[in-house]
Amino acid sequence: RNLLDINIYDTTRNKLIEFLNNVIKNKEKKTVFGISAAAYGRFKFRPDLYGIFKKIDILVAEGAGIPFFAKCFGVKITEKIGQVNLMFDLLKLANLHSYKVMLFGSNNETNKNANNIIASRYSNIKICQGINGYFNEEDIPQIIETINTESPDILLIGISYPIKERFAVKYRDALDAKLIIPVGGAFEVLVGNIKRPRKDTRKIPVAWLFRLMQEPKRMFKPILVTVLYSTFFVFPILLFKHITGIERNPSIGKFFNLTGNEWDPEKDLIK
Repeated sequence: RNLLDINIYDTTRNKLIEFLNNVIKNKEKKTVFGISAAAYGRFKFRPDLYGIFKKIDILVAEGAGIPFFAKCFGVKITEKIGQVNLMFDLLKLANLHSYKVMLFGSNNETNKNANNIIASRYSNIKICQGINGYFNEEDIPQIIETINTESPDILLIGISYPIKERFAVKYRDALDAKLIIPVGGAFEVLVGNIKRPRKDTRKIPVAWLFRLMQEPKRMFKPILVTVLYSTFFVFPILLFKHITGIERNPSIGKFFNLTGNEWDPEKDLIK
């Protein structure tokens, strides 16, 4: 479904996992990522992300803010899925079918610990050798070669934004992996370095606040600034245009004058 010029899959976690299982079985290839409400404001400061998000194969609701704002614009998004939830669902799926899983991201210690935890909890998963997420542009050919040597069914990219999004989309066709899933800080959640909000608060859009409280210095700008900008500036203006009929189907690309500036992966550098 189209929300402000961004196509978001209206699906449930169970249906998505069933679909992704078929992708693996049929030896297809898909990039899957989540979009949060804050991302709409982030496009103002990172116009390249607008083009990147439009090239992702399957874009789902990352936070509770997406279904909420979508409803305001008359767009139905059934539920938020979230990348951490998706990672745990895929690990269960991989354990059920003995799929190969590779972790690309975090530092060596966290990556190794995450692999060890997966091995202890999901004994049927075929775990590939992990790759840490700290690299330079010249390291990318070797990273691609390592991934292709292992040929994972599921490649989880646990790197901060916007590196994970850019890597997944730019090198999608070069990677011998069936599912390419940027999951952000999910490895840190897996090993216990980052705590998740209580289950009874996950249906309301406050996960960003919980994350900010744990890492205030690191997450102040990427989370708080963009959340406030999106919530109290971007969405209210576009909603006003929608309700008054000034623009019945508002476009975030038009709002920030991003249309016509297509992202070219061949000219883009991962940085």
